[in-house]
Amino acid sequence: MSKLGSLISDVGKQLGTLGNQTVKTVVKTPADLAKTAAKQGGFEHVDIDENKQTKAEKPAPAKKTDESKSIVAHLYGKSDAKPAASPQNPEEAQPSMDAQKKAEEAQKLANLRNQLHGQYYQQLTNPVKQQEERPAEKVEREKMQDLQEKQKKDEKKKPLAVTQAQQSAEKFRGVSG
Repeated sequence: MSKLGSLISDVGKQLGTLGNQTVKTVVKTPADLAKTAAKQGGFEHVDIDENKQTKAEKPAPAKKTDESKSIVAHLYGKSDAKPAASPQNPEEAQPSMDAQKKAEEAQKLANLRNQLHGQYYQQLTNPVKQQEERPAEKVEREKMQDLQEKQKKDEKKKPLAVTQAQQSAEKFRGVSG
């Protein structure tokens, strides 16, 4: 039984040391990453625990290498493309003909838009009223419409001979019917 107790205590000690090592690693990793990033960026690193480092012990900013300088020059350097030439004095600069034409076209479009807008809303608010018909003209127009309708009905009717022939077979069926 004593062997079992000693075995358990040894395993407990190993687990304790392993746990301590894990905690130290987990705590140190972010600090190490921050230090590395500060060195690569050329910044002075301020440690979280200032008690550990004094001002004299703080690391000097990392010197930029030729490679990092060339990368920065490539990214932020002057481009080969030349900007458009601008006049020396802005007072001497006059609007170009294209700008004047564009301004005139824009003004014409604005005037046309206002005109159409006015016409549209004018028609909505004040519709054109039709003149009232005189009563005599109205009666004549109604009579003409009635006559036209009668003519259309008469045209649709079949001739009398055709209707009699159709009905004669149907009217007198004889004894069977």
